[in-house]
Amino acid sequence: MKAFQGFIEGRHPLGPGLLLHLRCPSLEPPCSAGQFFLVRCTPSPDIWDPYPRRALFPALIEPERLTLWLADANDRGLAWLVTQPEGTRLDLLGPGGRGFELPPSRARVLILAQDEGLGPVWPLLRRALTEGHQVTLALGVRRGDLAVSPEWVPVAVEYRLATKDGRAGREGDVFDLLSGLEEWPDRIYAALPRAQWSRLRAWIESWRPMIEPGFAQVLVLGDILCGIGACLTCIIERRDGRLTRTCVHGPVMDLTTLA
Repeated sequence: MKAFQGFIEGRHPLGPGLLLHLRCPSLEPPCSAGQFFLVRCTPSPDIWDPYPRRALFPALIEPERLTLWLADANDRGLAWLVTQPEGTRLDLLGPGGRGFELPPSRARVLILAQDEGLGPVWPLLRRALTEGHQVTLALGVRRGDLAVSPEWVPVAVEYRLATKDGRAGREGDVFDLLSGLEEWPDRIYAALPRAQWSRLRAWIESWRPMIEPGFAQVLVLGDILCGIGACLTCIIERRDGRLTRTCVHGPVMDLTTLA
């Protein structure tokens, strides 16, 4: 990871989160969807409260610009971050970890996101379209007022929406959107709560004899503090019972490793 500075250019809501737009003249490519950036959420280098940096995922990746996804408005550091005016200078480290890997040739891509998982997969959706893939986005959110309007989704994307309260799209969660998609995708990319990983595997196994490594990639939405695996905060248990550091070996990992 490299240190660099970003300058706030603006912010606006998107679904269940907030987009924070930064101008980053010294940001060096490459950066891929699913990697993270560590942002210092203090007003000056002499202030260390709150001490840990916040790990944020890019929602848009452009030359010399970075749009970060903020989902937890109750976090003290992020609460400070969202109140800062345009032009505020931020100290960042990144990109860190392993991101999503798209297939080398044109394919049918299914992207699944539940609630806060939307932001991290958003740049993957855009890149998949740029590379000529056929894309379906299945998004589940808690409430209808947190739904992403279809006008925000590229017209080339098949957009499926589910809400828990039924006020927008179909009533339910992201798995209620998968009817008719059996055997369709060549690759699956997901940003889901950990409790839903086994449901994803069960759905795939209902129509696929086996899940080869690389077929389904999952973003681990968990705590990342140091970003180099030293603090061990990000450790999770793999399917085989072994422990792994998701900030080093992830946060994007193969579904067969996790569930």
